[in-house]
Amino acid sequence: MAQIVSISINEQIAEDMDFLQKQMGFSGRSEIVRAGIRNLISEYKKIEEINGEVEGTLIVTHKEQDTDEFARIKHEIHHLVKTHIHHEIKNHNCMEIMLFKGKSNDVKDFYKKFASSKKIDSLKIIIY
Repeated sequence: MAQIVSISINEQIAEDMDFLQKQMGFSGRSEIVRAGIRNLISEYKKIEEINGEVEGTLIVTHKEQDTDEFARIKHEIHHLVKTHIHHEIKNHNCMEIMLFKGKSNDVKDFYKKFASSKKIDSLKIIIY
């Protein structure tokens, strides 16, 4: 049985969803939300399956004014970060690329901290 869940989105996200609907052939906004949730669940399950010593890349984007939030989280995991590249992208946004190596539990913890932050715009993790 399907459940109805209400969400609030800003105007920019609504416009982006409408664009995706047209470009990718989604039947509506609900299908876009379902696809996004499926992707998030899939990525989370992959993170939960890692164990032992792992290496990978974490790509984070955030607004320039939210650099302090990014730095706060990164400071907690600085011992895992082997290389960090900061790049300013358009519209006062930043992209952070970090190569890391560490115990899987530590990697899971920092991934969750970034993923749950409201000031992080996007997050992608690649485990080798």
